[in-house]
Amino acid sequence: MAPDERVPGLRWLGHATILLDGPPAVYVDPWRLEGRKGLPRAGLVLLTHAHFDHASPEDLVRVAGERTLVAGPVDALLRAGAKGGRAVTAGERVERDGVRATAIPSHDRDGGFHPPGSGVGWIVEGAGPRLLHAGDAGVAPPRADPPPLVIALPVCGGTVLDAEAAADAAAASGARFALPIHWGDLQGGYADAVRFRDALAARAPAMRTILRVPGKPRR
Repeated sequence: MAPDERVPGLRWLGHATILLDGPPAVYVDPWRLEGRKGLPRAGLVLLTHAHFDHASPEDLVRVAGERTLVAGPVDALLRAGAKGGRAVTAGERVERDGVRATAIPSHDRDGGFHPPGSGVGWIVEGAGPRLLHAGDAGVAPPRADPPPLVIALPVCGGTVLDAEAAADAAAASGARFALPIHWGDLQGGYADAVRFRDALAARAPAMRTILRVPGKPRR
């Protein structure tokens, strides 16, 4: 396995931000995109929850246009300044220009930093590889049917899944590729992503991890 495994049509832009090239382009949790060149205008922006590093008004402005649909939990829309956005809860679906995005549960525990009902993950299809973005999950996301091509999971531990728990979730998902997220910025580092890759290789040798080597710019 190459250390810089990639999937065409999908880009990790750092932290929890993923771009599906489309068309139309779909962003999940755009954040700290200042200075990025060549980013496409969004057809759809999906927010997972209302924390500042996932619902950023500055970054929403950077990618949104007149026809951009923004969807997410109501408090995330408010924090991001997404007037006219589509408020969703787990189980609801939004569509835009052939893209279908279904909100799924994403949480840790009652009384935790991400209590049940406070956020969602997303299953996205029609804009590139079928993606499951788990959001800031502290427990494994529900298994999707059919499975995604790519599952994106936080790996830094603390308030979200750690590397080993994320590897368990990835191995059980049926996905072909796994993308470790939520590292290299506010929490976690490259070592967490490597721990995830190695743990996943032991649990599901046929799966591949999308992982950039250190030194390549995130933004």
